[in-house]
Amino acid sequence: MKNQLQEKDGQVVEVNQLKEKIDSLVAEKARLEERFANERAQMQKRMQNETARLEGVLAAERAKVAATAATPAVEGAAPNESSVQAAVEAARRIWEEEKQQLTKARDEAAEREKAVVEKSKELAETNSQLEASVRKFQQRLTEQMRKQQQQQQSGATANVETRVAEVTAKHEAALQAAVAEATAKVRAELESQAGEKGGVKQEDVVALTVRHQEELAALEKRLVEKHAEDPLLHLRQSQEDQLKLLLKMSKPSSRSVLRSLFKSAFKFHERNLRQRRRKPSK
Repeated sequence: MKNQLQEKDGQVVEVNQLKEKIDSLVAEKARLEERFANERAQMQKRMQNETARLEGVLAAERAKVAATAATPAVEGAAPNESSVQAAVEAARRIWEEEKQQLTKARDEAAEREKAVVEKSKELAETNSQLEASVRKFQQRLTEQMRKQQQQQQSGATANVETRVAEVTAKHEAALQAAVAEATAKVRAELESQAGEKGGVKQEDVVALTVRHQEELAALEKRLVEKHAEDPLLHLRQSQEDQLKLLLKMSKPSSRSVLRSLFKSAFKFHERNLRQRRRKPSK
């Protein structure tokens, strides 16, 4: 029983550990999703700011090119084509560099997003596996507890039935012995009185003995059917009934002897039953 309790405690600890692990994985998944959302928002904001800055730079360069091209016409001189091409080339290079940086940042953000998504999927799969393991473990634990309860109930029922059979057998043997002893003494006394005064007949005593045995069998049957009741009550009632019958058939001079015999027999069996009750069951 102690080993079963220890095993059950270990199983409960294992379940608690699995639940704690699931909770930590869920919390980690939430943190990663929040971090990914923050990074994506920051990246979008940076890209918007950088795009606006590049558009401003491009607009400024276009304004410079337009101003450079318009100045010779106002002064009446031909525009410098090489300077215009150089300015355009410089603006193009700046735009290409910025474009490469933006593309690189976008690719890095996409890679991080992909990694976060993969990590989220992995955490979700791990969480599902752990939940399935916990469910299976709880089902197995419940099944084991149910089997243990069934075994304990079947064992307790068998012990109760065995104990009832033992007590009933002992009680029956003791009661039969006491009744036989009391009946023999009463019969001897009645026979002696009948021989002296012509009172009770031998056939009456035999019939009374047979009737007592039948009543004893009926009493023991009731004890088996109602083993939860106190055997002392049945014993007292049975002996009182037997005493009443004997008193009716006996002479007044022998009634005190009969009462004394039945009283002694009841005390003897009452003491034996109480001693058996005080003994611990094996």
